[in-house]
Amino acid sequence: MCIPTKKKFLKGIKEYEKKEKREAIYKVATFLTKHFKNSIK
Repeated sequence: MCIPTKKKFLKGIKEYEKKEKREAIYKVATFLTKHFKNSIK
């Protein structure tokens, strides 16, 4: 696995943010809700 330089890493983040409309925390919350919905009483 190749570790990117800081410049390439930051560029990748910017490209990701351009394409990704939802925040990462939204995705995590959605996953947790779907995964644990049966265990909530």
